[in-house]
Amino acid sequence: MKKHSYLLSLSLIGTALIVMNSTASVQFRGYTLSELYTFQDAAEKDHNQIYQTLSWRAEKFGSDHLSFVGHLRYQGDSVDEFAESGALKAHNLYLRCSAKRVDLRLGRQFLADGVTVGTYDVLRFKYNFDRGVSAVVWGGIAAPADRKAELQKLDQAPAFGFTLRKQIQSYATVNISYMREEYLGQTFRHLGGVSVNATPVPELFCSALAQVNLEGPSAIHRLRGLLRYRPSPKVRLWGEFAAGTPQLPPDTPFQIIEIGTAILGRLGGGYQIFPAYWIDLRLQSLLSGEKPNSLLGLSVEGPWGVIGYRQHSGDVGEESGVWGSARIQVVKFAQVYAAADYSKYKFEDYEQDEQSALQAGVLLFPVKSLECDASIQNRTNREFNQDVRGLLRVKWSFGN
Repeated sequence: MKKHSYLLSLSLIGTALIVMNSTASVQFRGYTLSELYTFQDAAEKDHNQIYQTLSWRAEKFGSDHLSFVGHLRYQGDSVDEFAESGALKAHNLYLRCSAKRVDLRLGRQFLADGVTVGTYDVLRFKYNFDRGVSAVVWGGIAAPADRKAELQKLDQAPAFGFTLRKQIQSYATVNISYMREEYLGQTFRHLGGVSVNATPVPELFCSALAQVNLEGPSAIHRLRGLLRYRPSPKVRLWGEFAAGTPQLPPDTPFQIIEIGTAILGRLGGGYQIFPAYWIDLRLQSLLSGEKPNSLLGLSVEGPWGVIGYRQHSGDVGEESGVWGSARIQVVKFAQVYAAADYSKYKFEDYEQDEQSALQAGVLLFPVKSLECDASIQNRTNREFNQDVRGLLRVKWSFGN
């Protein structure tokens, strides 16, 4: 009960705020999403997996500055009668107080501030200074990896960090960030970084990022450079370079595997052959082993969907295949869609084989706030001669 008391207390506080201000102009909006996924595994056991999501934002409790935000999800599997698999997961659950210069958040929240990317149970404070300068400071505890609605011990997973951001007129943003996180009493992440995003001219976007490990065997955590250029309305070009070293928790069994720095290079371009029709070419090379892994992709995109071809080769084998997806508006309240993938591949220790995957479904909008999605999936490969699965989604949006 102690593990859940923090999140339970936060939920009760938020609910009490809504009830006490029910006569005021409280804005309450969000959605519920119910999902049922059915399939049979390799051991011929039937699975009926249930996912239930509730996401909301409640604002204006008699004040424009206070809000309560949540994103909860339950999931379970019939294979164990929803005993071990059944779990409530909290991805977001926090109180927020915001004004012109100040933004204060308390609770579980997903953070994406510079080197910090993850879900934490923290107090986050943001202040907007003059001349386009802002600062974010946060501290607390890392959320459980499975996002269960419980709180980890402070001495097992403490985390804190900050981000400084500077907006340079209207064409560039500079970020400087730092974070430190422990896992089971050991340093898991200790990072510092800087990034720059710029649009010097309307046709060109540039992005550069450098993140370093302040502790650990590899100094490079992540390097990235990106360019996107539109010389004309009918031409789009882009290129990217990235390098990074994955980080693993101290207790993972994969620690015995030596993981080096991976280097990725990508180039691509597109040309508009007809109105609303594009042809795109992509070249990619990933160096993470003894032999580079290369990918060549060609695709044609239109208002109905996209079809493509890919050729892949590397240190584990070769693959060539075709893929595509399409979506058609049948009537005002219904769409049908399909996606398919087929390829032939050969691993170093196996003979050539093939695989295919197919999904077909219908999307219905019976009323404005209701969305129903039903689809059938099938795949064939070395392990499965036929693997048929069903997916049903029902989403209801609410709000004022």
